[in-house]
Amino acid sequence: MNTMQLSCFVEVAAQLSFSKAAEALHVSQPTVSHQIKVLEDELGCALLVRSTRTVRLTDDGFAFLEYANDIHPSHADSATTIHSRRRPPHRLARRAREAGAPARDPRPLHRDPDRGAATNAPT
Repeated sequence: MNTMQLSCFVEVAAQLSFSKAAEALHVSQPTVSHQIKVLEDELGCALLVRSTRTVRLTDDGFAFLEYANDIHPSHADSATTIHSRRRPPHRLARRAREAGAPARDPRPLHRDPDRGAATNAPT
């Protein structure tokens, strides 16, 4: 089970439509169908009843949805937190590059005993 499968299942359960779930997740409808099928195979039960026009949750689907709703939001929250912590340095670095700042020198810094300052290692 992975987060994509959980996301697909939660979205299909919310929308009761594979195509609307795919649109909301910005993936293709066959991708959503595949992810749900793999999840059902792994769990060993049908989570959804599909017909040509409708989708509804099975009893197992309702039971699993409770667990998925507990897992899925915490995953989304953690991803948001990590991304927000990562963004400021990238934004600052991009602004520095756009302003014409020199690229970071990949050579390690060494302390110059005569000057007491850190300098790049000679090449």
